Amino acid sequence: MGCLGRNFYVEPLIDYVDKSNIVTDVCKFHQIDLNTCTSQDKGVSTFANAYKLEMIENGVVDSLLVWFDTTF
Repeated sequence: MGCLGRNFYVEPLIDYVDKSNIVTDVCKFHQIDLNTCTSQDKGVSTFANAYKLEMIENGVVDSLLVWFDTTF
């Protein structure tokens, strides 16, 4: 993700995004089982998976929205 610049890693923005502002489909790019993971599973290389986003609305993409779900 070098094209996003160094601030991507330094200054994450935490904000609310309304569903109507999302112009692509969703794509799971990483999944980890916290019950069985090991210390090797936390590395950046584990996120080097192929994924594809498809535009579902006309618009401009100026950010990448990432979230996580967790169950206790």
